[in-house]
Amino acid sequence: MALQSSGAISLQDLKTEFGDTGSSSLSEFYRGGSLVPNTGTNIGVPTSGEIQLSDFYGAAATGWEWTQTYTSMDEGVTRTFQFEDTSGTTTSGTFNWSINGTTSDFNAVSGSGTINSSSQGSFSITTKNDATTEGTETYIVSVTYSSSTILTQAFSLLDTSLTPVTINVARSTTSVDEGNSFTFSATATAAITGTVNFTLGGTATGGGTDYSTSGASGSFTFSNSTTSNSVTISTIADSTTEGSETVSCTISSPSVSGFDPTIGTGALSVVINDTSTGTPTYSLTSNTSSVNEGGSFSITFATNQSGSFAYTITGVSSSDINGASLTGSVSNGSVLNFSVTEDSTTEGTETFTISLDNGQASESVTIYDTSTAPATYAFTSASYNVTEGSSASIGVTTTNVANGTTLYWSLASDPGNDIITDSGSFTISSNSGSFSVSALFDSAYTESTETLTLQLRTGSTSGTIQDTANLNIINVGGPSVTTGTTTYRTYVQDITSGGPAIARAETYVIVTSSSSGITVTLDGEAPNGSFGSLQTNSGNPASAYTVSAPGSNLSSYRIASTGGSGPTDNGNGLFDNGVVNPASGYSALTDNTSYTVGTSRGTYMYTEAEIDIGPTASAEIDWTITAAFYFTDSFGTESGPYNFTIRATAIATR
Repeated sequence: MALQSSGAISLQDLKTEFGDTGSSSLSEFYRGGSLVPNTGTNIGVPTSGEIQLSDFYGAAATGWEWTQTYTSMDEGVTRTFQFEDTSGTTTSGTFNWSINGTTSDFNAVSGSGTINSSSQGSFSITTKNDATTEGTETYIVSVTYSSSTILTQAFSLLDTSLTPVTINVARSTTSVDEGNSFTFSATATAAITGTVNFTLGGTATGGGTDYSTSGASGSFTFSNSTTSNSVTISTIADSTTEGSETVSCTISSPSVSGFDPTIGTGALSVVINDTSTGTPTYSLTSNTSSVNEGGSFSITFATNQSGSFAYTITGVSSSDINGASLTGSVSNGSVLNFSVTEDSTTEGTETFTISLDNGQASESVTIYDTSTAPATYAFTSASYNVTEGSSASIGVTTTNVANGTTLYWSLASDPGNDIITDSGSFTISSNSGSFSVSALFDSAYTESTETLTLQLRTGSTSGTIQDTANLNIINVGGPSVTTGTTTYRTYVQDITSGGPAIARAETYVIVTSSSSGITVTLDGEAPNGSFGSLQTNSGNPASAYTVSAPGSNLSSYRIASTGGSGPTDNGNGLFDNGVVNPASGYSALTDNTSYTVGTSRGTYMYTEAEIDIGPTASAEIDWTITAAFYFTDSFGTESGPYNFTIRATAIATR
């Protein structure tokens, strides 16, 4: 328990509080001695010199104590201070700490923390590492809790600063002409030992293109206030006009012993003045403008630029110039010699062209064809077939005929005007060519194959005949008709033991068509009742007639009613008269109207029988229609009639 904070205090009170039985003098109760702990609670008790009883107001044998503290600290370090309440009575709350210094020496000069459940607290102080030489400085850190100072600690801040030094890049000149040299190095504001890295850049290209380097590589070395080495830039004098270019040197990452280095002027450039001869020039010159097969010629290349330049030869093949390559490269003063192959192949006049790949120069030489081998011309076959309404390709082969030569063809005669065009022309490429002939489609369905004579000519369609071949015109027959089920009956019955009995039978006629075929289909349906066994094809679609036209020459069709009976009934029950009833998507077909092929048409008829009298009564409706189908080809010829019968029977019984 702490001593009182005012009033009279006796020596015996001190002995009792601090557990002493032998002391008889206040001088034995200095703070930090064997009796009075050096705690914040006892902060008023002196550690030496004059001491009075009143100095012990509030003092206690237990209280706040440092558990980790420091009396000195280096620049650039972090230290943690720890303390606790030895009485164990303080287990929570906020404390504050402060230093009687400034942020020029410390990262922070004040802060706060929390007392934990073990009556302990801690905080950290970080000192700054600077390059300023200040000497040792003394500071006091204080800790307050509940608005009272509970602990203090004096400590020394030791001066560990380094002397600053500035490093700059240096150059021997600001500009040079092409062909001259200069250097880059580095300087320092003090005599130092160490290195600094460097890199080269700028718009000029190193590696021997615009300049080369020698001497230092990657870093400069200091042995005093200047570097002991440098990098030499040797510029290249060329004839390429590039304009002024630059070489730059940038320093970085200094490493110096005993100093604090910083980069001052970190980069400098030197201008390379362009002293080239002017605008680049290129020329390819032949010693002749033309040459015959078996002759020779040469091409000379000139330029004011250094280096080699790629070229490509076009217009001829390698075999035309005795196997010489069609690609290569030249430099200033190069002379290329070519020999022209003397062969027996007729190619016609050719043009040899050599061009620089950079597009800056080209030259051409005309090569005259002096071959003596005769040209030949032939059809690829002795006979060709062409079907009416279609075309056939006719092939031609030649030898010793120049590419691009025009040949001609004609018919010896065409008495039936079966071929649309009787003559024409085509072009030879690589000693081959072709042309097309087209045959008309006519109404003479039963004529036999006709044979005409093809003529291959030079000069014109009436020029010299070089070869002949047969052209066979294959006849296309007329439409053919396949007959299927031409009598179709839908038989429906409804048998019930009570209530009304209703039976309804429907018979369909559907026509689908295109220019190459027509189909007439018969079908049945039982909307009420079920199919009977009287007619086996009830409910199954059946094809009555199928028309096939190999020449795709159908134009129209029609269906005409030719007779019929009904609807008839047996006189019992009620019935709804059967009618030709166009429904959605259907229309009457038996009206003898012509319909254009390509459209589908359809209709149906129905009968309906209803019985609602007597236990043994029955009603039957029966209807029959006979009709004829006709079709017309594209030449206006109509075929028909093709007859068919449709019948619908409905019977209701109970």
